Amino acid sequence: SSSSSSSHGTHRVQHPLPSADDFCPICYIDELGAAPAILLGCGHVIHRQCGVARIQAGWPGPAISFNHLQCPLCGQSGRPA
Repeated sequence: SSSSSSSHGTHRVQHPLPSADDFCPICYIDELGAAPAILLGCGHVIHRQCGVARIQAGWPGPAISFNHLQCPLCGQSGRPA
């Protein structure tokens, strides 16, 4: 079951930690246990290198946005609450 908490008006949901056998939600190539992984502020886990590559790639089009800095699963900021 999930629990939710509120911080400064932002609703955050804590997700259960994935197993080492689950695939990275960015690359979908390697299991999370195959490389160093990081826990985002929203509770999702991604490969560290996949997160770094996503940030370094920047915005994907001509319009400037910062969506590449958000969790690829839930869209929340990767920062802790």
